[in-house]
Amino acid sequence: MYVQNIYMCSTSMFPRVLYSNDSAYQLVLTQSGANTYLTKYLSSGLFNGLKFPDQHFDVNLGVSSVQFLFENMIVSYFNVSQTVSFLNGDNITQVSFMGCEFVLDLDWKMQQNSYPYQSDSGSGKILIQNASFSMIATTRCDYVECYDTLVSKIINAKIKLDEFKIILSGSSSWFYQSVINFVLGFVQDQMLPIIEEYIENTATIVINKLFKQYNPIAHYIQKYYDVVKDERFVDGWVIGKGYAALIFSGYFYNFQNYSDEYITNKFEPVTLNKLNDEVQLIISLDSINNYYYIFHKYKCNKAVQRQQ
Repeated sequence: MYVQNIYMCSTSMFPRVLYSNDSAYQLVLTQSGANTYLTKYLSSGLFNGLKFPDQHFDVNLGVSSVQFLFENMIVSYFNVSQTVSFLNGDNITQVSFMGCEFVLDLDWKMQQNSYPYQSDSGSGKILIQNASFSMIATTRCDYVECYDTLVSKIINAKIKLDEFKIILSGSSSWFYQSVINFVLGFVQDQMLPIIEEYIENTATIVINKLFKQYNPIAHYIQKYYDVVKDERFVDGWVIGKGYAALIFSGYFYNFQNYSDEYITNKFEPVTLNKLNDEVQLIISLDSINNYYYIFHKYKCNKAVQRQQ
């Protein structure tokens, strides 16, 4: 029997009210499947577009000093060679990304603080290789916005940057040539902990942004049909021992008469559809019966686009 204490309100696209246990469709990832999913989907774009705050440094050169500025820093490339997750139950996931590669594009400026007050500027990159990133994460469904948004919370994020290199371009002046090696040596030592701390502190924002980009109902936005399949999430990731599951609604119903359905208020035992050793689809038998009932009764093979 359902404990219907958390619900997602109706929307213009999906008029049904959903409760947290109203799921007729589940996507289950095994341990190896979760690793594949994280490596191919999450890791490939995890930090792309992440912007870093401008960084200002005062560098003492002995007889003089310079102000050095990094600005417009943004991650233009991020890739992971391997992902390892630990699905140990309690709806908590431990994830480690290994062999991470970053490229940060940036602009730089340099200004001498004393006579002859030389200045210079250009562009550059920060190259990071063989970095490791680990985190402990939980997710929940956003019931406030009524959409299928997953909201994550990063409990503990740690990153270690081993190979770190700053490459600057855009100048050949004598001022640049005479001081840049010393300046870069100082700045590189300062930037390493700054980047590590910023990535650790923004991990939750980055993960949530990525989840919002994954929208299984996006293809319904342009066209509405009388019969729809409700693909909203009804819960966050369910993490068990050795598996992770995404919980969808899975309802089929007629848009104009969504209370008319061949379905019980308590689902029968699920039907397991094993695609491979990594991914399983679990579909309620009642949901399948309702699919045929709705499509037969309303002749959905000739569905007419609903006026917007």
